[in-house]
Amino acid sequence: MENKGKDRYGRLIGKVYTGETYINLEMVKRGHAHWYKKYAPKDKDLQQAEAKAKKAKRGVWSRPNPIKPSEWRKKKSKQN
Repeated sequence: MENKGKDRYGRLIGKVYTGETYINLEMVKRGHAHWYKKYAPKDKDLQQAEAKAKKAKRGVWSRPNPIKPSEWRKKKSKQN
């Protein structure tokens, strides 16, 4: 893992690898994760992978009206 620091909640931010495989990229490509510009603004590979996953309607993008986890949490906290 390449440690890139922590987010405002104290969670680790980083690039995760298994051998030569860049796990973050694989997850975004398959639609199993979002690319967060805030935490990876220069990672154009993740940006492109997300755009392709959206276009192909893979993973979370296969559902109608997908919502990023951060937006879901904001909406959920306002309901409580």
